[in-house]
Amino acid sequence: MEVTIRHRSGLTKAQTRRTLNSFILANASRAIFECISVGATITFSAFVLSLGVPKEKMGVFASCLAAACVLQVVSVELTRWIRDKKRFIITLAFAEPAILIAAVLLVPLAAPEHRLIVLAVASFVAAGALHLTLPVSEEWVATAVPSALRGRFIGRRMQWVNVVMATAMLSAAVLADGLAGLGSWGLAGILAVGGVFGLLAVVALRKA
Repeated sequence: MEVTIRHRSGLTKAQTRRTLNSFILANASRAIFECISVGATITFSAFVLSLGVPKEKMGVFASCLAAACVLQVVSVELTRWIRDKKRFIITLAFAEPAILIAAVLLVPLAAPEHRLIVLAVASFVAAGALHLTLPVSEEWVATAVPSALRGRFIGRRMQWVNVVMATAMLSAAVLADGLAGLGSWGLAGILAVGGVFGLLAVVALRKA
């Protein structure tokens, strides 16, 4: 089904129910991805330090994530020319975890002096993919959820996301501690698994 984002979604009752369930599953999967693999998480920071990047350079990643927010301004203009906005969202939503998975698995093979720049560029591009779609994806949710259900849906979604985030953070910390002896490759494996949940979020979103 091709979804055009507009003020009236035109969805049937069954399509609306499926779409709401897809949004919740996508948000839950994405919460795991964000708790494990994105930006300044404990696991990502431990991975970067295990590669020999100095602690004083860690602020580079926070700067990259902040700079990527500017792309939301570009998104407002860009999406005026995009007809299939669902495909636009899905494509970039897939690109974000795919880029991070590739980066964490390949960067240990890079020369030590290149590791920081490779991870910084990957972090910026991945975050940029998210921010390019964020205004459009939020509009998609707003127009797909009937006004009578909006408050209940938002509350339910937040409950699921909070539970999943807490569980994911605790699990990532336990895994990171247990695999500490494996060094960079053990941490890269955890980050890659987190990235898989990012891809699963896209799979759930495709059904909306």
